[in-house]
Amino acid sequence: MDTAAVVTRDAAGRLGRAGFQSARFPHEISSRVRSVVPHDVPGWLMLDPDTMLPSATLENEKATRARAYWRNELLASDVHKPGDLARQPSPAAVLRQLDAPAAARSERVQLICGQAGIGDELRLLLRADGVACGAAQFCRESGSPHFDDAERGFIADLAPEIGAGLRWSLSHLCRAKTRS
Repeated sequence: MDTAAVVTRDAAGRLGRAGFQSARFPHEISSRVRSVVPHDVPGWLMLDPDTMLPSATLENEKATRARAYWRNELLASDVHKPGDLARQPSPAAVLRQLDAPAAARSERVQLICGQAGIGDELRLLLRADGVACGAAQFCRESGSPHFDDAERGFIADLAPEIGAGLRWSLSHLCRAKTRS
């Protein structure tokens, strides 16, 4: 593992224990991950662990696609949704690794990503102590290289640290709000 990967893995664990509020935690992780897995646009969601449906956006740098994105996440039958990732051996999946028929049926591939200038998307299910608490996506703009297996594997390996950190930051935020 190269130095940037070791530093990123260490940072993910430290950030999860550092007391970051939920709004800052995704930004900090995205910036660390970017040094190992370059991406143009990150997105972070909180998930309801019972339904696996997104319950809030923590960070989304492409607000122009937000309405279509939420419609797709909540209403459309599509690929690589959090519930799908929960049933797979790996918590990470890459959009461009879909076979041609699945990509052709995907509203996210055909409409949302295309209109937003997204060329590829790496999605990650985040769990803490076996319970889904969030999801992340890392997008590359059209014309950029697609995510490869090594990048997907690295992100998948980081999922437990990121999931624990996200849950800790969310619980810290909830405790702070109940005290005020």
